Amino acid sequence: MKESNSPIVHVKNIKLSTFKGIFSLSSLMKIIAFLRFLYQNIIELTEPLASDLYGIADEYMQTELMEICETFLCKNITLENLMGMVDLVQKFGGKSLKNSILELIAKNLEILMENQTYYLLPCSFLWEVALKLKNEPQFRNQ
Repeated sequence: MKESNSPIVHVKNIKLSTFKGIFSLSSLMKIIAFLRFLYQNIIELTEPLASDLYGIADEYMQTELMEICETFLCKNITLENLMGMVDLVQKFGGKSLKNSILELIAKNLEILMENQTYYLLPCSFLWEVALKLKNEPQFRNQ
């Protein structure tokens, strides 16, 4: 195949309008990003794209892309996107991402309890946060 010798794949005789009724623009952008990674090993991530590609990489067993997305997500986890990250970990796993979530929860426990987010967290996360606070004193009273 020609594609195996070239970093560029030309798709001929297909116009973007062909896909408009099938895919949304955001779906096309995800597909393009995934294919660009597969064929060129290039990826430019944003938090929403990394979250989506994390699931796609899991589905297609692309461990390298999964690790790249997980590293990006670990560096970009915030109180605002916390629940979305919890959902990702519950669906696809990810030890580093889960540890980053637990650390963020432990460091911001009071804030999360004040804004009621704490009560939306799965019991398994709450249990692990309690263990983290017990076993790792650096997270207490921060």
